[in-house]
Amino acid sequence: MTGYALHNSWNKAKRRLAEVAEFFVLTAEQMRERMLESGAIDSDTMDHARGLLSNPSFWALAAVKSA
Repeated sequence: MTGYALHNSWNKAKRRLAEVAEFFVLTAEQMRERMLESGAIDSDTMDHARGLLSNPSFWALAAVKSA
């Protein structure tokens, strides 16, 4: 892969990751009240997570296992 192709692939990946982060932000905003009421998370933690997801330099990788 040439330097240009690698750079282009990296930019596409960053755009895709930004879209995924935006999906999680919107989902969290829609579920915020229910999550807070359930006690699953507190407001400060939720706000902190939203801030991280809105930060383009923040990366989070996690293994996902489906049943």
